[in-house]
Amino acid sequence: MYMKVGATIDQLERFLQREVMIRPTPGKPGQYLQKNDEDALNIDEYRSLVGQITFFTTKLCPKTGKACCALSGFMSNPYEVHWKALERTVGFIKGMKLRGVTY
Repeated sequence: MYMKVGATIDQLERFLQREVMIRPTPGKPGQYLQKNDEDALNIDEYRSLVGQITFFTTKLCPKTGKACCALSGFMSNPYEVHWKALERTVGFIKGMKLRGVTY
C-alpha cells in the first residue's frame, strides 16, 4: 500500500515539475470547487491521480474522503483550481507518510 501512495506523490511531482508541499488538511477550509466553463486541463492525468486517491481513501485513509469526493466531481472538466485542490490533497497524503497511520 505504501508504494502505491508513494507512486501517486511521485507522479504528481513529475507532472508539476516541482515538489508538493506537505499540508495539514486534505482540503482548504471553506473552499468550494466550482464548475469550469473553460477548456479542461490534462483530463487523463487528473483522472489517473484522482483514481489513485480514491483507492487510497477507500483502503487506508477515510480522512481524505470529502476532498476525494469533491475532486471526483470534476473529472470530466478539471481546471487550474481543481488541480490546486488535488495538489493540496496529495500534500496531505505526503505528510501522512511522516505521521504514520493510526488504527
